[in-house]
Amino acid sequence: MLVLFFTLILLIMMIVLSQLNPGVITVNFFGLLVKNIPISLFMLLFIIIGIIWTISIFGIKYFNLRKQHKELIDSLCEKRTED
Repeated sequence: MLVLFFTLILLIMMIVLSQLNPGVITVNFFGLLVKNIPISLFMLLFIIIGIIWTISIFGIKYFNLRKQHKELIDSLCEKRTED
């Protein structure tokens, strides 16, 4: 959820910047200056990154919960067979 929140903030920032300079934007990626990127491509990039991050985070949480659930069931089965 936190990643989704930050992605939404970045998307809102891109919309605001697109209103200031319609059509293109100048971006500084880690010291590499990239000029005149179309706003729609830049926003699409952030949306795709946000979706991938969100899916991966929820996938990791789901996998961990499933693993914990399986371990709990296995431990309960072992206790039942011991009794």
